[in-house]
Amino acid sequence: MTPQIQGSAHKTLVNIFTYDAEHFETQCIHIKHLYYKYKPRRIAIDANGLGVGLIDYLIKSQDTDDG
Repeated sequence: MTPQIQGSAHKTLVNIFTYDAEHFETQCIHIKHLYYKYKPRRIAIDANGLGVGLIDYLIKSQDTDDG
């Protein structure tokens, strides 16, 4: 977002991914893979309503080491 002298700020959307018909744990794994792949400065997640369940999985550590 870039503030402007007059009017509203200039907003730029770089990329968007949607995962709407998947279990929250699967969505969480996709989001974390994207994070480690692209190293973004910010991620916006709609956690209102049903989306609050996704936050439960995002704060949980995913241990991929089965050994």
